[in-house]
Amino acid sequence: MKLYRIGQLSKLFDVSVDTLRHYEKLGLLKPEVVKESGYRYYSNRQIWRLSTIRRFRALDVSLEEIAGYMSDQTLDKTLDASAMILQRIAQKKRELEELEGLLKRKVQDVNEAIAEADNTEVRLCEFAERRIWQVNKLAGNYWDIDRFHREIESQMSLSTEGNITRTERYGAAISLRDFERGHFERYSSSFIMHETGPEALAAGQYLCLSYWGHENIEDIAPRHLQLKKYMQGHGWQANGPILEIYVLDLHETDEPSEFLTEIQVPVKLIGLQGG
Repeated sequence: MKLYRIGQLSKLFDVSVDTLRHYEKLGLLKPEVVKESGYRYYSNRQIWRLSTIRRFRALDVSLEEIAGYMSDQTLDKTLDASAMILQRIAQKKRELEELEGLLKRKVQDVNEAIAEADNTEVRLCEFAERRIWQVNKLAGNYWDIDRFHREIESQMSLSTEGNITRTERYGAAISLRDFERGHFERYSSSFIMHETGPEALAAGQYLCLSYWGHENIEDIAPRHLQLKKYMQGHGWQANGPILEIYVLDLHETDEPSEFLTEIQVPVKLIGLQGG
């Protein structure tokens, strides 16, 4: 019968010696032979047990559950363990399929954003009602906004059982009053668009302007001024909080020139002055 020392078993399975000793303390993996010198030797019996332990651990089965299955193993225990493993495999498959879907959506979102890189003119958009999670706290910089987004994510996780991702649109709003007064660095709320949101962004017409690259809030002021000038020249009037949607930001890239923001101004048509 071929025997392996603990170091050999460690290398064979890429498992640390400390982990093997921990398994021994739990009664999961006792050596076949322990010499008077203290050297431990393992046989094919332990190799089978270690392979079983690793399969269980790959499915997030706890060491306590594994110990219960592997101690005094019977046919009934084998059937129960097999049923449990099949349930874990089904759960893993669902999780992987969900993750696959989320990543595909992320790739699609990023590719669509890149494809629109040259579309940086003011344009009229029509939006249906969009559900949001929101916190109404003043923010004066993007780090504040990012922190409020983390707060919203925590609220959403409690209410949606963790079913949120960065593929949802994140944003912040400037009150109509501050927009009209030119206080573009003052954000009245932060939000995340999600179908489970208890609040909503109003349906209707929005003037939209996308632009690439910024690092500080001050960088966006010229864009808001551009929109205000456009509105004055085309007979539009702002009709609610102004939205900044962070399409691509520090969560996708560390390069500020690759940030993509879209400003959305809800508007109503009032006609040209003196026209």
